[in-house]
Amino acid sequence: MKRLKKAGWAAVILAAVGLLAYSIWDFWWENLAGIERLELDLSGGTVVSELDTHGGFQGDGDTFVVMTFPQTDRPALEREMTGPYWHPLPLTDNLARVTYNLALGVDGEPFFPEVDQGCYYFRDRHSESQDPTDESGLFNRGSWNFTLAIYDSQTGTLYYYELDT
Repeated sequence: MKRLKKAGWAAVILAAVGLLAYSIWDFWWENLAGIERLELDLSGGTVVSELDTHGGFQGDGDTFVVMTFPQTDRPALEREMTGPYWHPLPLTDNLARVTYNLALGVDGEPFFPEVDQGCYYFRDRHSESQDPTDESGLFNRGSWNFTLAIYDSQTGTLYYYELDT
């Protein structure tokens, strides 16, 4: 009987530790800040410009980051751009609309230049999103929470944009 009690407590403790580990992982993933969301090794890059207007009401704002990478670091970086959020260019119609009409710098000009060769990252972080890789519902909601990055493989430039409204 004692052995059964010990096994029961061990199972409860193991389940609690597993649940705690999952909770920590989930919290960490959802609270990655800024460009770290891309999960890339950006250590070889140089930040050319950076602007973060978050901090307003409930953390609303934009984040813009432009990074360049030397020729020697580009192959390794480009190999990391895989997974469900990375796609080869061109952008979808919705993302082109976001890129050139919504993602505007402080001067009112589009943040993203026209990029022909490379890839893009999109993640819909909105609470109503059914699939974070799908941008089709982006304009059917009253607010936006998404991350968009475009990598220009010709120039080795990464453009990062995050919007929270």
